[in-house]
Amino acid sequence: MITIAVLFFSALTIGFGQTHATADSAYLNGKAELYLGNPEQAVAIWMQGWNELDSAGLVDPRIGFSVIETVTRYEMSHLYEQAAHIYQWGFQATDIEPWAEEYQAELDRIRPIVHPDQFDLWQQLLDDRDPLLFGQLRSFWLSLDPMPSTEYNPRIVEHWERIGYAREHFTVNDRSPYGTDERGLIYVKYGPPDDIHFDMFQMDRGRLMHFARQYSLENPQYSRALARAVDDRAARILRMSQYEAWIYFFNSNEISFLFGKPQGVGKFQLLDSILELLPSDFNRITTYYDPQMGRMRINAAPFLIMSSLHQGTNFDMEYYTELNALYADLDTNKLSQSVEDNENIKYRVQDDLRHRVNQIDDQTSWLDRNLSSLSIDSHSWRFLDQQNNPYTVTSLFSTIPESDLIFYPDLQRIYLRSSMITGSEHDGVSCRNSEVMQIYSEDLFDEDSQDQAITTLITCPQTGQESFSLLTAELFDLDSDATASDITAPSFLSTVSGLIAMGRSDIELAEPLPSDANIFTASDLVLGLSTGRDGYEISDLRLVSNNRFPIGEDIVLFYEVYNLDESDGDSPFREYTLHYEIHPIRTRLQRLFGTGQEDREQSITLHFETQDSRTSEQ
Repeated sequence: MITIAVLFFSALTIGFGQTHATADSAYLNGKAELYLGNPEQAVAIWMQGWNELDSAGLVDPRIGFSVIETVTRYEMSHLYEQAAHIYQWGFQATDIEPWAEEYQAELDRIRPIVHPDQFDLWQQLLDDRDPLLFGQLRSFWLSLDPMPSTEYNPRIVEHWERIGYAREHFTVNDRSPYGTDERGLIYVKYGPPDDIHFDMFQMDRGRLMHFARQYSLENPQYSRALARAVDDRAARILRMSQYEAWIYFFNSNEISFLFGKPQGVGKFQLLDSILELLPSDFNRITTYYDPQMGRMRINAAPFLIMSSLHQGTNFDMEYYTELNALYADLDTNKLSQSVEDNENIKYRVQDDLRHRVNQIDDQTSWLDRNLSSLSIDSHSWRFLDQQNNPYTVTSLFSTIPESDLIFYPDLQRIYLRSSMITGSEHDGVSCRNSEVMQIYSEDLFDEDSQDQAITTLITCPQTGQESFSLLTAELFDLDSDATASDITAPSFLSTVSGLIAMGRSDIELAEPLPSDANIFTASDLVLGLSTGRDGYEISDLRLVSNNRFPIGEDIVLFYEVYNLDESDGDSPFREYTLHYEIHPIRTRLQRLFGTGQEDREQSITLHFETQDSRTSEQ
């Protein structure tokens, strides 16, 4: 007799007729059609070439990159899903060498949305011609996939849509890997800005007069002369140049990116701050004023800085911090004349803006920024199937965002799709399992319910080689054409219309149970509340996310045992016992004073008999 002791705590047909391209010529023939202005025909040739190569177990990444680029550039939204798949097919090669140049170009295109340490690792793998690079790239795109429950990764399409928009709308130069100025770089990283501020960089004469008046409190009659002198000096040395500021709202943070020509010359590019528009020698600009008492030499730099910072407050309120500090110096007539002090102001402004930018996720998608968030809790248990192969059952507890659903009064067509995705960086996804359930209004916000979460059970095989495991939940309103209130969805969402909220969670799986049929083992213990019906499945339990149970409820335990030895003697039964204990949770004060003690603990030992080598109990 055995005692168990448990302590409770495929290819797409696109209909282009007789289009034909051999595998060897597909890429070049497609490029020729694209050059002639026939993008649809080019895509058809590439897709047929992909189909032939894939059937032969071959890869040409040029086809994958060309398809995704062309399909997004010409907004062939009906092919987005297939284009994303063919793009990832390009990372299934076994040899880097024939396509090293193409992979290098692709790494450069991805680089702006990758952490520098990650990119350095990829670059080393490429330089070493190590095929592990492909697994790294597949894992990277999976980590950004807002909907990993499906084969379609809309983040890939969004990335290439941004590249296409940048190439079409921004100045052509070599400031970014997309052949555009650095607006293209920011656009690909963060998408379209929430607001854009256009202006000319120049000194405001009225503002200079105000600064001079503050500076000349003891001799107010000199303020006009000072302001005129600084303004005249600024007019002679400043180059008026246009700039634009892009403003983004990330959660509660407002971030701005400024574009212009440094010192008013050169290429239009990303600037560290508005002070970069000042001449490089602005700290050495002096002027003279006060004709009545003799010419008085003064450093104009602080006034130029103040005017620039004030202009910057039109698009970024963080410029107020340094501006207010300079105002305080004006009020006490202690405005610094030091070149070093003025340089420090410039560096502080730049460091502050860089610090705020560093807090932003470089991999922000439209979905992440504009759709509501679902919170996900989970719990996993380990089992063996009938062939003694390990698998996990994971419960997802998705909490629906009640406040966001007020925009959707008809809840009869609300669906929740929950999924679990596991795999390894080397082999890619090994399990993508999902479940879709329709949610009715009475399931959402029952005032009598203590747990508002919607529970889903997902099963996945487990090998012990998994390096990642993701849980996702997506809420759909199929009666709505919008994807979020008052927001117009970009074209890449054409295949996921109705999506109104998302959630995802990374989890770590415990080591799988041993699959050896000669080793006795038992599943993890599943705890829940009674549903009022008898059964021997996890689905017969009311699962809770935190293993806390209300007083007065019946606690239910479910488990399985495997590989029981045959019984001794003539009895057909195999026997085992289960011993378990329930310990109440004591507060810190109860533990300190020794209250809430042993008399509340419960334990029981049960004896079981079965004719099978495996069984389950509830």
